[in-house]
Amino acid sequence: MTSINIRKLSHAEMDLYRKPLLPETWSCFPVDKEIDTQQLRKILQKDLDRIRSGAEKDPFSNSINMLALDISRRLEKNKLNYSALEALIQRLTVGSVGLRADRLKSYMGETNLDKNKKILSQLIQKLILGKDGSAKKFEEFNETINKDVFGIVLTAHPTFGMTAQMMDDLAKLASMTNSDGEKISKSEIKSIIKQIFKTEQRPEKKYLSKF
Repeated sequence: MTSINIRKLSHAEMDLYRKPLLPETWSCFPVDKEIDTQQLRKILQKDLDRIRSGAEKDPFSNSINMLALDISRRLEKNKLNYSALEALIQRLTVGSVGLRADRLKSYMGETNLDKNKKILSQLIQKLILGKDGSAKKFEEFNETINKDVFGIVLTAHPTFGMTAQMMDDLAKLASMTNSDGEKISKSEIKSIIKQIFKTEQRPEKKYLSKF
């Protein structure tokens, strides 16, 4: 399968999905079924581009604050409602999941399970065998594998801001394989995307109760 831009595919699928992205069961506001999130995104993006272009005249201005003020005024004048914003946030969040899948895919190595097993076996063989091809003494091997290796991991709350199922789906999108390591089709990828944008973008409640 040729490489697929998951983010673009996510937005394309959301454009085709005419039902509200947010189920009424967990929406914070009454669902507005007439919302066109694609059009709203374009309008606000155009506003943001206009605000940013004005930064040359006022370099101390904050484009995000200005856009937030613009959105507030739209709400005050009833040109925008909270349901529309909620649906837009869902759309952008799903788009970001697609972007995360693309980024993860860009630095992933081999995803074939059998090939990975072979690579791991070869790595272990190198640790076991000496330069002359004979097996190392256990003490020497034990010393090698017990060496401390230090590293640092930089992460943030978005890492934990999704359900276990979404993490699994993200891995499938990035690797283009299912849980058994088998390649998934484009239709299966679309099915995963549809499931994601009908899913609440937050950790499972059983984890939230711990904070």
